[in-house]
Amino acid sequence: MSHIENEVAYERARVRKIKANAAIGRKRRWIESDPRAQEVIDFLAGRYNSNNPNSFLGKMEESLHEWGSLTENQRNAVCKIIDQQAERQAEFDAEKLKSNHIGTVGERMQFEATVVFKVQLESGHGYSTQDGAAIVHYPDYFYIVGMKSGDDMIIYKGTGELSNAKKGDAVSFMAKVKEHGERDGQKQTIVQRPTKIEISEA
Repeated sequence: MSHIENEVAYERARVRKIKANAAIGRKRRWIESDPRAQEVIDFLAGRYNSNNPNSFLGKMEESLHEWGSLTENQRNAVCKIIDQQAERQAEFDAEKLKSNHIGTVGERMQFEATVVFKVQLESGHGYSTQDGAAIVHYPDYFYIVGMKSGDDMIIYKGTGELSNAKKGDAVSFMAKVKEHGERDGQKQTIVQRPTKIEISEA
């Protein structure tokens, strides 16, 4: 590397260091002057995604990293998102508390409900076959189907006809109440061996 190239590289490094130190000082002053600054910083951490570099929150994290703080308009926009998410979470938490257990554990009963979510999970069984030098694994799946009857949450884990229902579908079935459980503060009625299943697509 020539003398000129060394000087150019040195100057670039010097400018980067000055800019980084300025950002650190600006960040410190921002935290001292704005009671929500640290909340915004924590909320933006990890928001940048190279697969979606144009996302608003990702750009805000980049700006924060480069300058040490946000403009007032940027700060207010991020705070608005934080408050909206907190409000939705509070509404969701309040909704969960309305759920009660249904029926008696061990007894079969009729259920009328609406599917609110469905998750596919690998069972861990499956099978493997030899394909030339490679071993190919074919996983086996089961489903967790979450349903609501009024405010009450019903959970079915398994395969079969009920697992074919999609979010928004109305379902009617007979099933055994396997367990009265609770998850994240929400009471859930876990059912098994559903029969006489009727699914009305949304």
